Amino acid sequence: MSAFFAVDLATGQDMIKSIGQMQTDIGIMINKLDNVDRIVNLGDLEEARAVATFNQMVASGGTQSARAALEKFRESLDNAAAAVQRGMANYSEVEAATEQQHKQIEHSVSEGTQPRHNGGMRLI
Repeated sequence: MSAFFAVDLATGQDMIKSIGQMQTDIGIMINKLDNVDRIVNLGDLEEARAVATFNQMVASGGTQSARAALEKFRESLDNAAAAVQRGMANYSEVEAATEQQHKQIEHSVSEGTQPRHNGGMRLI
């Protein structure tokens, strides 16, 4: 079973604009992580060094870090934008097919003939 996603052009453009803003915000957050990523001297106490090391791990320390999560989210937004683009194309194709079908029906009615069957085409 395959899914079919269609979105009108104005809505799609708004969605893509919102996705772009989210991607910009993610970039800003990643840049701010650079401040946390640096081991900062919080003092000479062992606890202070442990906190600084912990902050660095949370910021950029592997697949469970904030940086990794933000980068994965940014990738998913890229995929979402591509899906919206495909949805807009699908919507345009359906609109064009519907318009063509209406023209055929109007022509058939004006000619006094029966409209041709659309070959099982389903419109959403």
